Amino acid sequence: MKDTIKQLPQEVVEKIFAGEVIERPASVVKELVENSIDAGASSVEVTIEGGGRKLISVKDNGSGMSKNDLTICTERYTTSKISVVDDVYNIKSLGFRGEALSSIAAVSKLSITTGRKGEAFLLEIDKSGKTLKDTAGNDGTKVEARSLFYNVPVRLKFLKSPETENAHIYDFMLKASLSSPKTAFLLEEEGRKVLDLKRAADLKERLYQAFGSEFLKALVEVNSEQSGIKINGYIGKPDFNKNQRNWQYVYVNGRIVSDRTVSHAVASGFGPLMPSGRYPVCFLFIELDPGLVDVNVHPAKKEIKFVNGSTIHDVVAAAVKKTLSQYKPVPEMNLIFSPVAGQVYDPLPKAAPGIFENSISEPAAALAEEMLPGTLPELKLRPLGQVKNRYIIALEDEGLCIIDQHVAHEKVLYEKFRARAGKDGTQVLLVPISLELTPVKFNYLEKHLEGLLELGFDLEVFGKNTLVIRGVPLLISRVNPEMLIEELAEDLSEFSSIKQAIDIRDAIIKSVACHSAFRWGDVITSEEITRLLKDFGAVDTPYCPHGRPGIFRLKFDEIDKRFDRS
Repeated sequence: MKDTIKQLPQEVVEKIFAGEVIERPASVVKELVENSIDAGASSVEVTIEGGGRKLISVKDNGSGMSKNDLTICTERYTTSKISVVDDVYNIKSLGFRGEALSSIAAVSKLSITTGRKGEAFLLEIDKSGKTLKDTAGNDGTKVEARSLFYNVPVRLKFLKSPETENAHIYDFMLKASLSSPKTAFLLEEEGRKVLDLKRAADLKERLYQAFGSEFLKALVEVNSEQSGIKINGYIGKPDFNKNQRNWQYVYVNGRIVSDRTVSHAVASGFGPLMPSGRYPVCFLFIELDPGLVDVNVHPAKKEIKFVNGSTIHDVVAAAVKKTLSQYKPVPEMNLIFSPVAGQVYDPLPKAAPGIFENSISEPAAALAEEMLPGTLPELKLRPLGQVKNRYIIALEDEGLCIIDQHVAHEKVLYEKFRARAGKDGTQVLLVPISLELTPVKFNYLEKHLEGLLELGFDLEVFGKNTLVIRGVPLLISRVNPEMLIEELAEDLSEFSSIKQAIDIRDAIIKSVACHSAFRWGDVITSEEITRLLKDFGAVDTPYCPHGRPGIFRLKFDEIDKRFDRS
């Protein structure tokens, strides 16, 4: 029988091995920049030509290498980061596997210039082999990789356009700069500076450098420690969200990672504050014992594995939720006018009786101000009235606040039902109501009847597809019981796929709160407005259970700008 198994030549092995680490030009930049950071560099300069195919140059002012280190640094499994197997499970540096330089050397024409204490050396590697010589240079290291994948032409076919490859490089450089704010980062593409970040004092200053002041205003700071796990950084306010997850920057012990556990935990922390199909913005830095995380599960070190992922999930989710509860971020409204040629905008027709319906009297307003020492931490609201039977207008020190009466009341009822469901008793109807439902609605309502009874409803099955309503929760006021039960039956039909009882209960509470809250078009008395604002100020965040904001702030500064008085 003919033998078919053979040992691959070393050259083939090295190229295959390099392919696991070097996927594209950005992979080269990642490995080299991380080496620079590990070397203690306070400045890293990256130069790119041809999307990284022609040239990738990374220069730093770090510790540099000795002549002997330079001689062997491009050999496989040569590293200064680990010595024994146990070191792999206690990694504190970014690079450690001894694969980067050897992999880059296998698929490019590589040169390394390094200096230390007045001595400098140059190592050049190409098809003909290695050349090492003395040279002139400063402390630090400069690595140049030219003609990437010149000897593996099949890999070139998988590279995208120079613009796309440049975008991947830029993305990594930005991520690296956030984890090392005290290091200056420069990225040049074809001689043009596309990223130039000076040394920053901390993450906040680096975020300001990278994204600007307006971006920074949309973030709130996270600072938490639990179960030996520290979490620091920033999360976006709920209304500052994106349609993709690529604005979620997560670092574990300083390492840039992509981890589903953390991503899911962030989403869990936001909960109903995040609209469906939208994703939170976050810049989170997680610090924990290196022995509790495996950074060796991916050749390019992109993914990690936690020893106890559920603990990490719960700690991150709790940190996010606590932050949102403390800051209670209030969305701000920017005035943007788009005048139409030839038309005149008349916001107040002559026939209009007035701006405010059911405006609050001065004594009631004074009472409201006294009762509201801080409706939200940064707000002291004085209700002015109701507009269009939809919104409540209130005055605060910094501007005007517009409150959606339905969303605010829905949030208040939701929190009260969650905390006190069934404890406030039932409001008995003077005359019981017999309600006949369609078979489908009746079946779903009967299935979840116990949950409704626990919330304070007094309901009884009476004959085929018929329900008798004898009472509703005391928390609910001015509600049409028949309409409420009809709407609940409609919602309950969506709960059949929810398996956990706690999820069913929460879903029922959300539905009851939504259908029992003030609606658009409802006229609200001054006393009800005062009570609503007071209760709304006591909730954890000013967003309804479905993620809609219940309040917007219109700052006087913004109004002043529109009148050219800034």
